[in-house]
Amino acid sequence: MATTRVEERSCATLTGFILGDCLAMPTAGMSPSQVVETYGMISGIGAPHESQPLHAGKRAGEPTFVTTLMLRYGIHLAKHGTIKPGLLVEDIVTWERKASRRLEAQSDCAPPLFTLSTMKEKRYPTRATLFPATSIAGAITIGLACARETDPERLHRMVSGMCQVLDGTATLWQSATLVANVVRAGLRGATVKDALDIAIADTAEAHADGSWSPGASVLTRTLEAIDNAENLSPSSLSTYLVSAVGVSDTVTEAIPAAFALASAYSESPFLGLCTGAQLGGASSTISALTGAIFGACHGKSAFPDDQIDLIDSAVIDQAAQLARALLPAEASAHVQRPNQAR
Repeated sequence: MATTRVEERSCATLTGFILGDCLAMPTAGMSPSQVVETYGMISGIGAPHESQPLHAGKRAGEPTFVTTLMLRYGIHLAKHGTIKPGLLVEDIVTWERKASRRLEAQSDCAPPLFTLSTMKEKRYPTRATLFPATSIAGAITIGLACARETDPERLHRMVSGMCQVLDGTATLWQSATLVANVVRAGLRGATVKDALDIAIADTAEAHADGSWSPGASVLTRTLEAIDNAENLSPSSLSTYLVSAVGVSDTVTEAIPAAFALASAYSESPFLGLCTGAQLGGASSTISALTGAIFGACHGKSAFPDDQIDLIDSAVIDQAAQLARALLPAEASAHVQRPNQAR
């Protein structure tokens, strides 16, 4: 059976996510100046330097926990057809414990830098910024699962289910909905810039689910980042993202940075991913999200084959199988332009 465009782009969405993660793995946790001093200008996948603060010892093309989280969420969603909060807690906590034991057996490294074990005792954190990689990874798979649906309610329900597992704030719900919507729009045929507009419009019109939090609005910061990044030179854009938007591991910085990168490099996807890797900080999360947007909107043509070949083929194959499992049955779908957004 021939592969449809939606199926091809679904696979490309997860491939782009993994590629962005692998490109940025050597720079994650470093400052922009440290990235330049250590690696020069990022132009492709490479191995981390021995001084790398988070991933020293990893191989070139080896994904980080960001990719593992995305795959874990996707497996849960494909198995159950929706997000089941109680079972999701068990899935993630079980994976985290295995990962911790594996790290301890391999070296004296500490367990993963994030922790979801508190979920089991319902000791949730009080702010959305604690779980950016987790919410983004899960939202990517939700966008795939809702690609052919015209009614956004299923997407909203799944995002709500995921946010129950995390911090339950409206900020996190808005963030995850924004990510799921941009993937869904790209898979339904929108260009990068249209997909960004559609995601922002749909998320703004949806009723946010969750408790109030004191953080800045993700939507407002994302709109500002996209607008201010327009027409900046590459060096000015990087400076703006680092100094004004922020490249920390928070949803109010990582998502605006990724959306601004996607908009600025909408016609040069791989260069955009390399620019994201150059930022340091939460570069793996930012570049992974940017790569998913490019994959959803452009398909596999967005990424050089020689770079994909440097990634563990088993991970790429697993992602392709997962993308096909997540994609709903064929149904009629049309491109939704920004002025048609609900």
